[in-house]
Amino acid sequence: MFGQVERDEDGTYWQMFVDPETSSFNVLVRSPDSELDVHSGDYVRVVGTVRGKFEGENLMGGTIVAPVIDAGSTEQTSVLATLHTPELIVPVGETDVQHDVGVTLEKIEVGPRETRVFVTVKNASNAKFYVSDIDAKLIQGDTQFDAEMRLEYPELQYELLPGVTSSGVVAFGKVRPTGSVRLAIEGRSENYRLDFRPYQFEVALQDNVTKADQASEG
Repeated sequence: MFGQVERDEDGTYWQMFVDPETSSFNVLVRSPDSELDVHSGDYVRVVGTVRGKFEGENLMGGTIVAPVIDAGSTEQTSVLATLHTPELIVPVGETDVQHDVGVTLEKIEVGPRETRVFVTVKNASNAKFYVSDIDAKLIQGDTQFDAEMRLEYPELQYELLPGVTSSGVVAFGKVRPTGSVRLAIEGRSENYRLDFRPYQFEVALQDNVTKADQASEG
């Protein structure tokens, strides 16, 4: 959803992109619920009926022509469920601990265009810990994938005070849904006396793989 959400006694009205990944296929949606709790920036799944088209001007004086959708139902969703719907979900749940700082690889999602890695870092040490998810690497065979910036995804915090836990999603290019992958994440402590090797995880994708549609049903 984008732009201003408007309401009156007859319903709620907003604009949204059918394809949020490319910000394309703009439509106007009308819901009969005047108290519908939606806001600009939300991700919403709409089932409805096309009721003609809207023609008007935007703030720049440009012409807007967009289909009008009468919403029969609306469902709040998330950016992770909307963008790059995963084809495979690989539960992992493995933790690598060094000097009381643990990094957990929660799961890997393989989608049609990208691979998402869900990571949790827990700093149980007595010093600050620094971890940069943008420097993470994903390796499959002889191919290395660098982390890609996704501002819309939950971000792993860079600086963790003692006792702090942070979780985030790191995006990479699409890997093959077979074989294995290796994840490497580097971190360092404010206590310079402590040496940290890269946190590494080896995951066989064909093991414990769940089809995304089956996982959503559960």
